[in-house]
Amino acid sequence: MISKSTGKYILITGLGRSGISAATFFKKQGYQIVATDINPAQKDNPKVAQLEALGIKTEIGFHNIETFENAQLIVVSPGIAIDGEHFKRAIKRGVPIRGEFDIAAEYIKEPIVAITGTNGKTTVTTLISEMLKYSGFRVFTGGNIGTPLIEYLVQNYKATTEEFSKSPVDTTLNSVNNKNYDVVVAEVSSFQLDTAQNFSPNAAVLLNITEDHLNRYADFNAYEDSKWSIFANQNEKCHAIINSSIENCHKKIASKNIKSKVIFFNTGQEIFTEQKALSKLKGKHNQENIEASIIAALSAGASMEGIETALKNFNGLPHRIQYVATINGVDFYNDSKGTNTDATARAVEAFEKTTILIMGGQDKNMDFSILREWFKDRVKKVVLMGETREKIYAALHGSCDMIFADNMESAVRLSFENATLGDTVLLSPACASFDMYGNYAERGEDFIEQVKKLYSERS
Repeated sequence: MISKSTGKYILITGLGRSGISAATFFKKQGYQIVATDINPAQKDNPKVAQLEALGIKTEIGFHNIETFENAQLIVVSPGIAIDGEHFKRAIKRGVPIRGEFDIAAEYIKEPIVAITGTNGKTTVTTLISEMLKYSGFRVFTGGNIGTPLIEYLVQNYKATTEEFSKSPVDTTLNSVNNKNYDVVVAEVSSFQLDTAQNFSPNAAVLLNITEDHLNRYADFNAYEDSKWSIFANQNEKCHAIINSSIENCHKKIASKNIKSKVIFFNTGQEIFTEQKALSKLKGKHNQENIEASIIAALSAGASMEGIETALKNFNGLPHRIQYVATINGVDFYNDSKGTNTDATARAVEAFEKTTILIMGGQDKNMDFSILREWFKDRVKKVVLMGETREKIYAALHGSCDMIFADNMESAVRLSFENATLGDTVLLSPACASFDMYGNYAERGEDFIEQVKKLYSERS
């Protein structure tokens, strides 16, 4: 049981958006809170100052092992790996470690539709939300997209006197008494699933599993197991919506002892053909995304009319095969969200025209050689940038022409100079952005800015 007496505290690790929300929520419930972040730049974060104003002790720029060892509960943000010495020492002392996502989900009484997978999570989360909204539901959309689930609690939850005696590590928490929403649609990352002990969504969608985040996991099997764990706590009343093309799909379902009702999509049968035709989204992968979205929305009570209206009005999300401009007959598309090889392969597949591809960024221990077969007869030239450019060159040498660029401006100009009428210039890096940018969106915006600059010069 988590005590509220002096000296007894919950430790919040990581003061990004979810960490800030978690610290705020538990403080408002009357718990003693300590918050820590290894990044010294957080000292200048006004949100951190707000936490301190609430009476929350902060440790910024360092991790004190004793602080971890003496906590009653550690709430970890999804971006933080829990294999460090400070976590190991805490675990050895019996300190429970849970994710903010897992704790938040226990408080919420509305039905939860959860979406995970290597690629397509945000598109599908947004589509399902729109389908339910057009069907008349009041929808909260969050998790790994936009608003953390714990922020939902900050806005909508106040503990009762009885619940003050309960512990955030128990599984008997009361629910949010909230009248503003009918359903919660949540994007879930593998990192959030890694620290989820009791998460049990009413409907869970597994879109795909391909290589990603291998700088965080011991191997692909560990990453794969993380994704499959979304179904671990479901019961017979829940729905598991699974891509039938996932490798060893049926064996996994049996070995994981999935108890929920399994519904497959991407089975090869022509279902929802009319509905999929309403969408403006490019690529076979988006046809799979639409099918998964329809099934999940129907499982949550959406109407076909609401589903079709959503598809007619959905134009896709920024940085996901996003049309930018046409300059002298050359089309420019921004797929900065393509941060792994499978995403880049799917983006290349979406275009019938000859493609000039801009790749490169921060390494995630990806095997770039698997792109060889995807590039054949599709990719005219690859423009390489970022810290992985030499690695990609070595992996793809001989499969297509490749040139180096020093920055995004250079990459855009070199791509245009090597393009001819009817070509497509596609930014789909197959890498993280953190070697040169704060995130994939910042990288995509730089691409758009450089294309606009080139357009103004040529028009």
